[in-house]
Amino acid sequence: MTTICLYFPDKPHSFSPDRVLHNIASRRERDMERARAAAARVRAAGGKEIDAQCAAVRAGADEASVHSDFKKRVLRAIQLGTGHPAIRARYGARLNMLRGFSTSAAVFMVDVWLMREKHAYGIAVALGEHPSRLSLEILRELQLLLRLARRSEFRDHLPGILDFVLGGEMLEAAE
Repeated sequence: MTTICLYFPDKPHSFSPDRVLHNIASRRERDMERARAAAARVRAAGGKEIDAQCAAVRAGADEASVHSDFKKRVLRAIQLGTGHPAIRARYGARLNMLRGFSTSAAVFMVDVWLMREKHAYGIAVALGEHPSRLSLEILRELQLLLRLARRSEFRDHLPGILDFVLGGEMLEAAE
């Protein structure tokens, strides 16, 4: 079992592919605990049960929960790998456009795509439309996956993405 160490200025973090499911489960449990705590605070303040349940739902949709969901999707993509049909369906079209680029150039291209997509999304919202955020989410996930793949300590764990971006086999979209 290989362990990947991420070193941040104040503390080292350890990540191994064997722990991906554990990380997803622990994130899910933390999200549930945050919702339970919000409901308990309302009950302790003498609120009605319906208010407590509403507080739990709001806690499940707050910014921390959205960020946690993003991390869970990226961890799940790492666990499944590029051979899985769900991963090919989600990232295949964008990865096909990056074929042959270096990892640094691929990260740059995804950054540009993300910037343009955010701009287009902002214009659509300003015009009163209700556009889907799916393309933004996919680009953010792909951006993080490629940045992880670019780091030398992650290369053994994301070979499918690296091989593909550097000129490997074409990813077929799942049907």
